[in-house]
Amino acid sequence: MKKTTKNILIVSGLSFVLGSIICTITLFSINFDLTKLSGMGATYVEHKLSVSDNISIANDISPYLCIGESPDDKVYISYYDNHRFKYEIKQNSEKLLLEQVILNNQDRQMSFFEKLQFGIFSWGLGVVVLIPSQFGGTLTANISSATIRFENISIDNMDLKIHATAGILRFENISVDNIDLQASTAFTRFENVSANNIDILTSTAISTFNDLSAKSIALESSSGKIEFSNLDAQNIDLNLNGGRLSGTILGNKNDFTIVNTSRKHLKNIPESGGQGSKTLNLAISSGGDARISFTE
Repeated sequence: MKKTTKNILIVSGLSFVLGSIICTITLFSINFDLTKLSGMGATYVEHKLSVSDNISIANDISPYLCIGESPDDKVYISYYDNHRFKYEIKQNSEKLLLEQVILNNQDRQMSFFEKLQFGIFSWGLGVVVLIPSQFGGTLTANISSATIRFENISIDNMDLKIHATAGILRFENISVDNIDLQASTAFTRFENVSANNIDILTSTAISTFNDLSAKSIALESSSGKIEFSNLDAQNIDLNLNGGRLSGTILGNKNDFTIVNTSRKHLKNIPESGGQGSKTLNLAISSGGDARISFTE
């Protein structure tokens, strides 16, 4: 092997080792929380705020939004400011408003390198909001297109009011007071969600609901696809105006008083009848298809 080649290999090896050491030191300095890495024109920002009566997240706040539960009695909001936009927080005792301010309207779309930079280790150019357990108001989010995740929240007196035109919505391990969701074309998935009232309206979206528990559950779609399993409620309303609906309801058919006002006969859904203590209301249009069964 020529001497020049050996020197190149030695220099390359030393550079790799030195870079690894620098990277390790950097990770230790942020306790291996990779979401706090800043650079390439972006700065990680975290706010610790007192609780307002209500929380509002403005339209198009971020392409990625994660809502979770705070470890203490404060509201935590973290995000990245960069050369394209920044975030503003407006707060008084009645309301906390989080909104985005566009700095460069000419080129709002993220480049591949920006998506790569922020997407590998974190929520992309995302926003994380952590809400304390004593919060007793309404969290409102109006989103035209985003990926939104609600994770591991148990806040008994909180209401969720979400309106999403498009995007992806995920609710996992949630226990709140009421949920009011309107999702036009957004892909929606619920896993292990409980509330007093769950009211969901979709248009052409594909929606999946597993292990929903409430006093009242209402699922309605105009021409989308709804799949569910283990719906558990005193009152269940299933309304389909076109599209498909299929799934299982927890319990026995005899537990329910069934009111079927569907416009056509469907052999895979129960007919009106029964004298159970629970209520199941079915309304399937002539253009819809439904398959409903009970777990017992």
